[in-house]
Amino acid sequence: MVFTCCLLWYTAATVIMAFQHTAISIVAWRMIAGVGIGVELVTIDTYITEVVPKHLRGRAFAVNQVIQFSVVPVVALLAWVLVPRNPFGFEGWRWVVLIGAMGAIFVWFIRRGVPESPRWLISHGHLADAERVTAAMEALVSQELGAPLPAANPHPVEEIHGHLLDIFKPPYLNRTSMLMVFNFFQTVGYYSFASWVPTLLIAAGVTTTSSLQYSFIIAIAAPVGPLLAVRVADKFERKWQIVAAAMCIGVFGLLFSRQTNGGLLITFGVLLTCSKLVSSCATLAWLESSPLSPPRCWL
Repeated sequence: MVFTCCLLWYTAATVIMAFQHTAISIVAWRMIAGVGIGVELVTIDTYITEVVPKHLRGRAFAVNQVIQFSVVPVVALLAWVLVPRNPFGFEGWRWVVLIGAMGAIFVWFIRRGVPESPRWLISHGHLADAERVTAAMEALVSQELGAPLPAANPHPVEEIHGHLLDIFKPPYLNRTSMLMVFNFFQTVGYYSFASWVPTLLIAAGVTTTSSLQYSFIIAIAAPVGPLLAVRVADKFERKWQIVAAAMCIGVFGLLFSRQTNGGLLITFGVLLTCSKLVSSCATLAWLESSPLSPPRCWL
């Protein structure tokens, strides 16, 4: 249900934004669309955590991001081709926005086949539905393996009940504060580069058309970072993956800012993009399995 509502929210706000004519209204509707995207991303991460076992969770987040960021080069290509033009008398950037909205509608049809999380169903008392979804998953896995699954070993489960405001009380307050600061800087570093690449390139003396071309080439690396993370996601401690990726982000970011040559701008832009996406995969897996995380009783 949340998937569907968020997609509809994003689609409606994006379509309205495409027909705005002032900077304030464009930014306002973009912010409204961003709320839908934000809720969507949180929901996807939570869903993966609830349906994927811990020993596969890092790879699951990496594969999810490979799929998510495969669209980044597509959007960059559309921007490069359409933004300098006015097809049918309609500004190119508006076409890019509307194509994104139409893509969300396409994804909605795919999402209709996604089963509900059994853990969410159980926590809300829908035991029969949880059993039905779990049985369907087990049947699919059994069919893929070509053999029946081993019998489940029952074990006691400690039920923890609480409320959302508990994260702002001891013993979770310090953890919540640390994670808020961590996510604030991680989000700024993660999204700012991708969003501002054309502007940064223009400031470096690159023409608008060339900056969009360079941005497209750099954006091709977006799915590469998660692909690299798939290989190491569950083989090394998450914190060291985060530290290593953060160091690479710092080094490649500084080197990128010092370049004026097109080839070097692209090279360090690609390396920076790969590093921040490896960091994102490791961070998500760490946050969703770390003992610092408070109970999910309010989800």
